[in-house]
Amino acid sequence: MLAAVFSLAGFAAEKWTGVNGAWVALLAFVLLYSLSVLDDRGVRSEIDWCFLVSFGALLGIGKVISESGITRKLAQVVAPGLGSVSEYPTLFLLVVATGMLVLRMALPVAPALLLAVLAVEPTAAAAGIHPLVVGLVILASANPWFLPSQNNVYLSLLAGTEGRLFHHRQTLPAAFAYAVAVYLAVVISVPCWKYLGLVK
Repeated sequence: MLAAVFSLAGFAAEKWTGVNGAWVALLAFVLLYSLSVLDDRGVRSEIDWCFLVSFGALLGIGKVISESGITRKLAQVVAPGLGSVSEYPTLFLLVVATGMLVLRMALPVAPALLLAVLAVEPTAAAAGIHPLVVGLVILASANPWFLPSQNNVYLSLLAGTEGRLFHHRQTLPAAFAYAVAVYLAVVISVPCWKYLGLVK
């Protein structure tokens, strides 16, 4: 409990203290080890180090991709293709949702969100679609789990249960249902957004 309270306080106060969350997590780990909650055997055998390393790499790759300039170049390639459907708001937003679902097959959520916003926003603004609408559609379609690595929450649940609660193949119908729900939500929401003046 002490480690949990310390971690939550450290994460919440990061803005004011300037201490990165990674240092807070490391200090919480040291606290657990020093109080003998974790022992040598537990650290070696009961912690899924492969998952933690891959999870850390997934979180860090977003900054690497954005700093390299790849997102800017890809946005320049994608934007002209969106212009051909910009006259039809529903179709445009469905294409955006589909593009985000496909993009998440290749990229983690952080760089995929960045790329999608950079690629879509200029064309959407020219088509009279408010940035809030674009952001909602991109966020709604940003967390599929057709592949386990696409969704960090799902991946941690899958790793945490060690395959005893369910197998990935069993969740695929729900993953496809999620994609269909995103499409239906877009189609249903466009008239509401038009009424609110968020879509011309």
